[in-house]
Amino acid sequence: MAAAEAQAAGVPVLSWSAGGLWEFLTPGADSIRTRKPDLTSLRDRALIERLKAGARKAAQHCRTWSTAAEEFAAFLEGIR
Repeated sequence: MAAAEAQAAGVPVLSWSAGGLWEFLTPGADSIRTRKPDLTSLRDRALIERLKAGARKAAQHCRTWSTAAEEFAAFLEGIR
């Protein structure tokens, strides 16, 4: 959830290559995917600015808490 919240705030995500984050992140556009903890890429200001813009753009397509709650409520209604 923290990664989605970061994107919504226009903050790029730096994460290791394993895990479920990569279902909604786009490495190189809104995030950096690494094989091991490595923060050296954060020194590249142009890259960070590009990733911030990508994160803001990606956030426009993310579900909101309200939308997620409505979808969950609809799901629960469907199994009654």
